[in-house]
Amino acid sequence: MAGVMRKSLLSVAKRIVSPCSGQILKSKLPMTPGGGIFTLNAPKSLWHLSSSGDVTTISSRFVPASHIVCGCRRRCQLHTEVDGAISKFLDKEIKLEETSKSNQKLPTIKGFELSKSDGSDVELVKQNGNEKVTVKFNVNASVDSDHPPAVEGQSEEATDMVSRPSFTVELNKGDNQILAVHCYFPEDGMVDDAGQEGTESIEDLFEIQEVALYSGEWSDSVYSLQAETMDGNLYDLIMDMLDERGIDDEFVNGLIEFSTVYEHGKYIGFLKNMKSFVEKN
Repeated sequence: MAGVMRKSLLSVAKRIVSPCSGQILKSKLPMTPGGGIFTLNAPKSLWHLSSSGDVTTISSRFVPASHIVCGCRRRCQLHTEVDGAISKFLDKEIKLEETSKSNQKLPTIKGFELSKSDGSDVELVKQNGNEKVTVKFNVNASVDSDHPPAVEGQSEEATDMVSRPSFTVELNKGDNQILAVHCYFPEDGMVDDAGQEGTESIEDLFEIQEVALYSGEWSDSVYSLQAETMDGNLYDLIMDMLDERGIDDEFVNGLIEFSTVYEHGKYIGFLKNMKSFVEKN
């Protein structure tokens, strides 16, 4: 259910709701040249009955558009109906997300230590003698449903959101030179490497996208070898090299679990920050 609620965040702004009564405003009021709302006395109130049964009438006077009378009977500046709707939605979404995945601790990845967690950027490090293995990834735009799309005619079920970020493995042998292997998760979640005829089929959880060798810091001028044009034997050997350094199926599953929990925490933090923003006067 949390995944379904999360997908509806972008559509909530299409509904205009009164922050005072929660009722949908079905009519538009004329605006004065000064940007305010000008209304006329009418036999019936333009506002619906409140939960207490009171009727609030609007007098024939100028009401500044930037001032809206809230349920607390005080005037708030720059507090629009859409802001109120977003705030209410975010409040429900935050509670739902915190309940659905409560008490989740950031998992550890065997053999690696967390060396950096700056916003959406994460770095994991492993030291083998003089050789240093660094895994870098970013959780932005890495979340997708853990289940395939529903078949037409079937009801939509609650889905878990899983983070599968692309990641870069950097190998440093004690000097200034770095071999960087950029990897990603295929859309279908599995890579079928049939190999040569007569050999056993190998299923990899990730693919190599490109490989680069450089000194110091990476820049756009660094040459990178794309996996699409790489010799198949070299590709397999690089995969074996990663496997020897702990970048195997166990590591990849751990990375997915780590990234999912980490991204979810950032998501809840974003919702809370956005709620605070729209509630500013």
